Amino acid sequence: MPRISPVSTSTATGEAKDFLDGVNAKIGKVPNFFATAAHAPNIATAFGAFNAALGQTRLTAAEREAIALSQAAFHGCPYCSAAHTAIAKGAGVDAAEAERNLSGQSDTAKTQAVINFATAILKARGAVADDVITTFRDAGFDDGHIIEVVAVITANTFTNFTNLLAQTEVDFPPVALPDATK
Repeated sequence: MPRISPVSTSTATGEAKDFLDGVNAKIGKVPNFFATAAHAPNIATAFGAFNAALGQTRLTAAEREAIALSQAAFHGCPYCSAAHTAIAKGAGVDAAEAERNLSGQSDTAKTQAVINFATAILKARGAVADDVITTFRDAGFDDGHIIEVVAVITANTFTNFTNLLAQTEVDFPPVALPDATK
């Protein structure tokens, strides 16, 4: 049972209703994360705008989803693991690659570099060593990509922490999180 119940689309009013109606119009349903975030409709709306801006980065959808998946596993978030597995599929990522991403792995060198960089940032809470940045740049990324990775991490930290705190009910096909003790 969630600690924070989702806002019901049938009883929402004002800004919360406007936000939920917008989500439903855009994706055809209102996932529980968005219904939970609707308790703070101004924040939920700002998150939606921020997330839309992430879609305009030079990181590919698959790279952004690799960050989201590896980060969901890093934080142990069942909701985000399931949601981003489904979102990754919609972005053309096959199920085996999404599962590898959950384990911090990728079949492609460039995506692996993105996962490694994002994980290093998470582990060091942003204070990565110079060689981590050099390695990322050597993989073909530039300073703009560095900022974009931080932005993707920021958005996913919001969703990971919100869902973990709220104990949001998973409304996507569930996926197994990798064993964090390995």
